[in-house]
Amino acid sequence: MFEETEGSRERELFAELPSDKRALRKDLPALFTKENVRIFRGAISKYQENLTSSIFCLGAEGKFAGYGARLMQAVIAGCIPIIIKPRGGQTLIWEEYLPWKKFAVVVNETELDSLPEQLASYSAEEIRSMRRELGCALPRFFWSSIYGSYIGESLEQDAFATLLEVGALRFLLSADRQEHGS
Repeated sequence: MFEETEGSRERELFAELPSDKRALRKDLPALFTKENVRIFRGAISKYQENLTSSIFCLGAEGKFAGYGARLMQAVIAGCIPIIIKPRGGQTLIWEEYLPWKKFAVVVNETELDSLPEQLASYSAEEIRSMRRELGCALPRFFWSSIYGSYIGESLEQDAFATLLEVGALRFLLSADRQEHGS
């Protein structure tokens, strides 16, 4: 779904920093000094253009906890999301079901200093592979069976179906833990 020609994305990283995450707003810009990195504080114009022309995009934690609009926008734009998990870590949506590390860069907040080197270490083939996986995961974020198809995706593999599957999995795991006393 997200196949592109080599070099069609000009920017390595795009990040719109959340206004309520002071540490992230202070630390992240200091880590990146390259020209092909754009980090913004506050509202920006051409937001969608920045998403679609970047390889990696920050999918920052939302204002009310959880990973919300920025993560979803990055996924829809085919931009590999960078997810910074806070200390004590919040779980990712459908974490038991989706192979996040195959299509996203997941970094603990305490490992933020190594992010530039981690991004630089990905080969072109690894990035293509992550983008293919991202395309496979994309339908799981849409509520297509309720609101209709957005991009021609199957209605059987949407967010509602995934919610039911994750719910069943969590129920079975919970029942298993109760049965075995753990």
